[in-house]
Amino acid sequence: MDNIQALLLRVASAPFPAMLPLVAGLIALTLYAAYRMALPKPIPGIPYNKAAAKSILGDLPALLEAKAKSGGTDALSYVCNQPLEHNTPIFQVFPKPFGKPWVLLTDFREAHDILTRRIKEFDRSKFFKDVFAGVIPYHQIRLNSTDPQFKVNRLLVRDLMTPAFLHQVSRLCIPYNDLLTLLLRCLLRLSTLRCVS
Repeated sequence: MDNIQALLLRVASAPFPAMLPLVAGLIALTLYAAYRMALPKPIPGIPYNKAAAKSILGDLPALLEAKAKSGGTDALSYVCNQPLEHNTPIFQVFPKPFGKPWVLLTDFREAHDILTRRIKEFDRSKFFKDVFAGVIPYHQIRLNSTDPQFKVNRLLVRDLMTPAFLHQVSRLCIPYNDLLTLLLRCLLRLSTLRCVS
């Protein structure tokens, strides 16, 4: 113990040039630890792009490259090609630097099962909450399944989504021709709007 204290006193009382390697080593170690912490952390067992896991930016450069190839209109072509590249219907993407991975599922039956029957295991993501917060703050798509408001909303629409109600009542209330006319009127109105600068 006395040897360690003597060493610390000698290092602390040493002139600055003698401490320079120690300070440089600590700074390098801190920067390396911060870099390792900033790297995307893939979920084990789910395929991902190996190059993206070694970059702090994750899949962002590949997404921007796909957007540039499409003329600046379609960045999701990269995501759509991932199931073919990995030969699996489930994969993970790292779209945001310093963010958690997004697990994407392209199998219809499994996705339908998750969305309709396994609400307790898979809940809404923060992404959906952020997207719909300003427009529909109390809609089911934004609320977690543990939220009391979610249960109230489910009770309100429970009977409105049964097949019998949809086929017998809703079909009669909104005839196809009227819906088509309404849609055409909305499109006509939107086409006549002009921007004011």
